[in-house]
Amino acid sequence: MALKFGKGNNKGGFLGGLFGTKKADYYPYGLTGKLSEDFCPSDFDRPCITVCFNDKCTRGCANVRDALNEAIEENNLAVKVGLMKTACSGNCSDGPFVGFPKKKIFYSKVTPDMAGGILLETLMRGRVIFDLLHISPYRSYRSDVLFDRDDEYLIAIDDSICMVCLCHYFLRWDEGVSCGKCVPCRQGNIRLRKLLNRIMAGEGEKGDIEELKAICDAMRLAAYCDFAKSTSMPLLLALKHYEKEFIDHIEKKGCSGGSRAESEGSGDEKSEGEAAAA
Repeated sequence: MALKFGKGNNKGGFLGGLFGTKKADYYPYGLTGKLSEDFCPSDFDRPCITVCFNDKCTRGCANVRDALNEAIEENNLAVKVGLMKTACSGNCSDGPFVGFPKKKIFYSKVTPDMAGGILLETLMRGRVIFDLLHISPYRSYRSDVLFDRDDEYLIAIDDSICMVCLCHYFLRWDEGVSCGKCVPCRQGNIRLRKLLNRIMAGEGEKGDIEELKAICDAMRLAAYCDFAKSTSMPLLLALKHYEKEFIDHIEKKGCSGGSRAESEGSGDEKSEGEAAAA
């Protein structure tokens, strides 16, 4: 049976031709079920495609996930839709997001009528749909994570990423950038890193989580500028939505919610500022 993508929709251009407005138009009927080795190799042990998730989402992430699952079932594809680790308010301006963990890229502002086209063009043909690719000129950190200070969201591309290690990564990213004028920012980052180092090493204590929250609040409310607020924001978001991972690190001496740290270094080494504060 020939592929059917319909007459397009009001997006125009490439997207208008690829994504139809009706279910019968955009599902790629009759495909062989062969997946692209670039995006979904046979030995890949993680989801080939993921969707952001929040019970309070007002942007339709659940509808996108359902549409992808339905299109996968219609075409007998041997792939499952995984979930991103999503710490957000449920109303970000860029969502819903669809991710591809193998390539570490995200599509943004995805709608359910794009499901069939995404499966065909990306997972099967191995092509990036650049009109959907999430690119930010302000983004200079690791490619399998999204963080937005204005919309206040922190998203990991799949559930294998440890949120504790991810927060440590962001604190290291901002290390040394503080001007040092105010104590909450200058010492806050150092103390947060010291606590996370201890938790990641399996030496965390019960009171560490409350201390993390208190320091983040001080950085958010008492610092001279917004830099301290943005520095502490990933940790605050992770604690709000994934506090159990921090508790597991303390109680079980490890994380049950993910294992991929992918941060630079082990976190055991000290910066000059930490050494001076020790």
